[in-house]
Amino acid sequence: MSRTQLRDEVITLLFGGYEATAHALSWTWYLLDAHRDVADRLQQEVAAATPGDVSDLTYTRQVIDEVLRLYPPFWEVLRSSYEADDIGGYTIPGGASVLLVPWLTHRLPGFWADPLSFKPDRWSGWQPEHRQAYFPFGAGQRLCMGRPLALLEMQLVIATLSRRFRPRLVGDRPVRVHAQSTLRSRRGIRMALDSA
Repeated sequence: MSRTQLRDEVITLLFGGYEATAHALSWTWYLLDAHRDVADRLQQEVAAATPGDVSDLTYTRQVIDEVLRLYPPFWEVLRSSYEADDIGGYTIPGGASVLLVPWLTHRLPGFWADPLSFKPDRWSGWQPEHRQAYFPFGAGQRLCMGRPLALLEMQLVIATLSRRFRPRLVGDRPVRVHAQSTLRSRRGIRMALDSA
C-alpha cells in the first residue's frame, strides 16, 4: 500500500468509523430522552442481557435501526451511472451523477407507515418491502464495509451506558438538524447521563 493510499484509508476509517457513529449515538440519546417508554424498555432488555452478548440485544438493535432510519449519518450518497437508464420515466444518461438521499427515502410514506415517528417496534421481525427503502450504509457493491463494526459498536455503547444511566437533554437550545458531510445537530446535542 502506498503512503497516499494508507493516508486515505486512515482518513476514511476515522471519518466513517468515528464521526458517523458518534453522530448516530448523539441522535440515539436525544430520541431516548424524548421517548421515555422506549428508553425504559431498552433498559429492561439491557438489565436482563448477558454482558457482552449482543444476541440478547434485539430491541437495542431495533432502536438503532430506527435511529438510522430517521437520522442516517450519511444523509446523501453520490453515485455515477454506468450507462443510460430509464427510471420512472426519467432518462439518466451514462456517466451522470445521481444523488441518493436516505434522509428522504427513509421518510417516504410509500415505504413507511407513520414515517416521521420514532417507532423501534416497526423492526420487530419486519423488513421494508423495497430492498432499497432503507440504506443508511449504502447498498449493493458500495455497501459500507464498516457496517458490522458500526452496528456492534453502537449496540455495545448503548448497552453499556444504559445499564447505569438515563439520557437527558440539557439546556434550552432547540435541537436542529444540520446536514453537512454527516447529519448532525446545528449546535450540538447537549445531554446529561443521569443515574438509572
